[in-house]
Amino acid sequence: MAEVPLTGYALLAHTGSFFLLSVLTLASRLPLSVPATLAVLVVYGASVELLQGLVPRRTVSFADFVANTLGIAMGAAAYAAADWYRRRRIQER
Repeated sequence: MAEVPLTGYALLAHTGSFFLLSVLTLASRLPLSVPATLAVLVVYGASVELLQGLVPRRTVSFADFVANTLGIAMGAAAYAAADWYRRRRIQER
């Protein structure tokens, strides 16, 4: 089966879902450092893509992996900005 090109909707779905996963995971304050947490998320994103190769009518897609990783990076940036703003507001009090 030929791989379907990454459409705008698919890019948004992959990026958006991993953005949300990244923000929520970082906000949960797991007992891991931020770089370790992000590495776990990237490995998870890669695993999801690789396991699709075992599912009938699904294919492994490097473009999807890139979209997953982009969502993780964007989520980490948004979380860092929100955390910086929160800390700044606390210091002003």
